[in-house]
Parts: sequence; C-alpha cells; structure tokens
Amino acid sequence: MMRLRFFLPLFFLCCTATHAAELRNLTLGLVSPNLSTQLPIVVAEQAGFFKDEGLSVHAVTIASGGTLMVAILTSGHADLVVSGVAAIMRAIDRGAPVTVVSGFQNKIDFALIGAKGIRRLEDLKGKTVGVTSAGSFSEFAVLEALRRRGFTRDKEYKLIAAGSTHFRIGALKGGKVDAIPLSSGERHTLEDEGFPLLLEVEKSFLKFRWLSWLQRSSLPPGSRTWSCDLFAALADRCN
Repeated sequence: MMRLRFFLPLFFLCCTATHAAELRNLTLGLVSPNLSTQLPIVVAEQAGFFKDEGLSVHAVTIASGGTLMVAILTSGHADLVVSGVAAIMRAIDRGAPVTVVSGFQNKIDFALIGAKGIRRLEDLKGKTVGVTSAGSFSEFAVLEALRRRGFTRDKEYKLIAAGSTHFRIGALKGGKVDAIPLSSGERHTLEDEGFPLLLEVEKSFLKFRWLSWLQRSSLPPGSRTWSCDLFAALADRCN
C-alpha cells in the first residue's frame, strides 16, 4: 500500500509533465491594448481553452501601426498577428509574404475625442489630430472618416503621429493635439472627465473585417494547424 501511495503521485506528475511538453508554443502579436482586442485572448487563456487545443499561447502587445506588425510577423518574431486591414492590404500589394487567415473585428472601435475647448466637429478646422503613427489603422480610420465629413488633411486640419493610447491621451490633455481617436474603454473615461465626443468613427463605415489575423505565407509543414487550433479555442469556446 505504501509503495502504491508513492507511485500514484509520481505517475500523475509524469503525465502532467508529458502533457505540458506536448503543448505547441505560439506567439501572438496584438496591435492594440484595447479591451476589444485583448478580451477574447485573455478569456481563452484563463479558461484553459488554448491548452485544450494543445497550445501554449504568449500574447505580446505592440501598440503601433500595421506596418510594424507585418515586419514582426515576417521576421519570425510572431506566429500570427492581429492588425488593421488597411496596412495588411498595402503590405500584400507590395509583395509581403503574408496571408490573411481570418477576420477578427467587424467594426471600427474608435471615437474621435476633442480637447475641452472644442465642442463640435466643425471646430476642428485649423486644428491638429493625433493618431498612433503613419500607416497605422487609427490614421486610416481618422483620415477616411473625416474625408467623408468634408475634411481634407493639411487643408482643414493637420494630422500628426502621437503614439499609442497612453501617449495620445497625454498629448490631448497637454494641449499638444486637439483631438484623438480612442476605443470604447478609454473614450468613456475621458468623456466623464469632460472631454467632448466629436465623431463616432464607426458610423462612417460599413461593417467589415477591419481587424484581421495575419500569418506568414510560407510555413514549415504542419504549422498551418496553429491557426486552426487557435480559432477553435476562440470561436467554438468563447462564443
């Protein structure tokens, strides 16, 4: 009996170690710290859905534009990335060896928030808007949404790179810019502080896969099951 008591814990320990060793490591590059991007990954990780699909997922947030996300993917520093579709299409058009494997988000989770002295969108004329960076999804969303409202860049307003969410908020509060795009979580915080909502950016666009999953086109044999297992964890379990 004593021998059995000794070997049973050892047996279960060995089985657990073997199972853990069988998990495939997968690095995800996420373009935004916003809740709409992070939440599905966090839920699947904490609930064990990734592990159920044989994956050990390490998510890295790089709050930058899609151009950098494509570079991170093609250099091998990430296995899949989530990025804005505008930068992805530009990269593919220029010959980047990447493939869109799935959509991720079908609406633009941005609102244009103004400085406290600006009350209407029309007050933005002659002012400065701060986006993440050149070529970023926030730049595309702001440019196109304002264009559809009759605003032309460098004519009615100026557009500058102000960095990720934290830095954009700092630039707005510090008076360096007059408006910034923010996602739902951050925008409500600033609205509560008295910063005005100037434009619901998502209402300027049709529903579309504005954020998408991206994978390298050329992968070792068997690697394409990464994305299948990942989506099984996200879609089948989280929906």
